[in-house]
Amino acid sequence: MAIVVGVAPLGLVLLARRALAGDVASRVLAGALAWTVLSGLVSGAPRSALLGFAGRDLSALTVVGASGFWMIGRNMSHRGRSLLVEVLVWSTSACALVGILQVVADVQQGPLRLLAGRPTGFVTNPVYFGALASAGLVAATLCWGPSWRRMTLPVVVLGIATSLSGSRVALMAAILTLLAQAVFIRRREIWMACGLAFAAIAGGVLLDRTVGAGRNAASRLGETAEIASGDGRFTVWRYGFEAWLDRPILGHGFGRFRPAVQGKFSPSFVRDHAADEVVQPWFDPHNVGVGVLVATGIIGVVLFLTWAFIWGRSVGGPLVWLLVPIALHWLLQPVSLFTLPLAMLVFAAAGAPEVVSRDALALDRWLKSAIAVGLVLGLSLLLVDASFQRALQREDAGGLDAIASLVGDDPILADVVAQAYSFDGDLEAEIEWRERAASTEPDRPFWWSRLADVQRRADLFDEAESSLDRAFELQPYNQRTQLVEILLALHAEDEKRLDAALAVACELGQSDCTLDAATLIEQRQDAEAESSASP
Repeated sequence: MAIVVGVAPLGLVLLARRALAGDVASRVLAGALAWTVLSGLVSGAPRSALLGFAGRDLSALTVVGASGFWMIGRNMSHRGRSLLVEVLVWSTSACALVGILQVVADVQQGPLRLLAGRPTGFVTNPVYFGALASAGLVAATLCWGPSWRRMTLPVVVLGIATSLSGSRVALMAAILTLLAQAVFIRRREIWMACGLAFAAIAGGVLLDRTVGAGRNAASRLGETAEIASGDGRFTVWRYGFEAWLDRPILGHGFGRFRPAVQGKFSPSFVRDHAADEVVQPWFDPHNVGVGVLVATGIIGVVLFLTWAFIWGRSVGGPLVWLLVPIALHWLLQPVSLFTLPLAMLVFAAAGAPEVVSRDALALDRWLKSAIAVGLVLGLSLLLVDASFQRALQREDAGGLDAIASLVGDDPILADVVAQAYSFDGDLEAEIEWRERAASTEPDRPFWWSRLADVQRRADLFDEAESSLDRAFELQPYNQRTQLVEILLALHAEDEKRLDAALAVACELGQSDCTLDAATLIEQRQDAEAESSASP
């Protein structure tokens, strides 16, 4: 994120210059970015749509920053373009090697711990790890012919990592791209490289079954029920289309997909695919087309597609192959900060080389200022992040409070501070930070239900009821909200309300369907009586 934010000012200056000089692709992209900003401004939550929040991949800011990589790619020299593939190979190989070691060593603690038995390498999610591994694998096979001695190790490492990622999308993207290479390039060295890659993928399956958790991508292909249902994707795409119809022209803004669709969630969808708002938040539709349509409306889609078509006419050469696994990944997985800037850089570098004079490459005051601003923004973000992490490791609630207050309201940071005060037993401070999280992102039911729960624990029952009403208004079917509803109904000893809440919880797969309100209320009364009788 720091790199993307740091590149944004330079990218904007370069894009403006190209557009003013009459470059058609730059003008269309500038128009698409301007429309993205407009969509964010009128979204009803400009802070979220324009700047985003911690831990969220897409906002107008990140899309603008990623576009800066396209401008950098256009200004790369012939030498830079020739080195790009090899740099990608070795950087993704380093990430892949770390992931392999995670599995072999069965790392369960620290920042490099496995997630559900799957490696992450230097990134935050096995899915993104798989996307980078598959892209790196394709790049390595392209380099294998003339440099087969140096490229054999990367092909093997990246093939194993693609399997170990557990990402079925990454596995299929790698296989399809390798087969396409073998069919269309038709060179002996490519066939040999692809054969080695397939052997490495199979080796990854064997390694995982020997020392891993059995969560490799090939094994997960056997989970036919998930594949048949799209693991919720097909339903979410329908919700996304319905959300687009709500705002077909301006869209909802980037980073606003969850608020746009959450009110449409059915009980069965919540039960099967959205039970946990942390593990299954659905901030993204897992499809780039649906995501852009909901974010920017039909005009934004037309502008971005027009830009891609205009520039795509000049694209060619081996760099194009690197885009294929990433593009396939975006059809079924989120567009992330790990793949979007890379794809923009490669897409630009794959275009026709441009002759740039030495004078045009000179840094004038505008470029120098843009670089300086980018450095300040990126380094500031890193400094804040490092300070927050240090305070978190020390379990310093006061330090977390000071840093979160300094950088302005962010619901994710506010939630961490609230949890720290909860561990300290400071109920008043916890309530304050839960309120900050809810007021900063008022259209996420997660924050309102958490606020309602802490208000209930503080015996602020009227306030808790009000917070819970907000959560239900945003998403009628939500497991966390329903749990707080049960607790409040139990406190009020309202049998009718409690029976209704238990029925919905049962429908959401959340409670024992044999429970009834009268029994629960009686059990609670007995527990209170026993507690009051104890010394």
